[in-house]
Amino acid sequence: MTLEGIKGPQGTYERVWFCVITLWYLIWQSLQPHHTLEAVVSDARRGGADRLCPKAKPLSKGIQSRATTAYSNARQSLPLEWVRACFLKLAARLAALGQGPNPPLPIELLDGSTKRFRPYGDIVQQFPPHRTCRKQSYWCVARVLVSFCAASGVATAALMAPFM
Repeated sequence: MTLEGIKGPQGTYERVWFCVITLWYLIWQSLQPHHTLEAVVSDARRGGADRLCPKAKPLSKGIQSRATTAYSNARQSLPLEWVRACFLKLAARLAALGQGPNPPLPIELLDGSTKRFRPYGDIVQQFPPHRTCRKQSYWCVARVLVSFCAASGVATAALMAPFM
């Protein structure tokens, strides 16, 4: 299934919540004032995503339950590398919309922060706990850096690395 040139990852099959629609609702959900799974399912049942794939069976016809489990499972099963590639492709498309015949030099703004993680699983290997001069912290800490296009505000790239 494609959505304006974005194809689902290789090896996936189409279900009611196929990858492209799930990605679209991830973005939609973050833009809504109520970020709940119930809001997503309600919008999908009302036909909010039906116009996205006119050749396929409408999503509103495939959803029979008000339960949020299927959407939640679909979000968790999205391949992370595929999601990253889609966001990069969408950022490039949005940046191209703002460019005229003589585009100015692109101005990128950088914004950084830190994020704490509990030391579960293999997180400790990728993001070791932060050390102070006296002791080692319980929390694993990562640095996050995001690059934004100054003209459109679109996030064009993101990096995450250990805090050292």
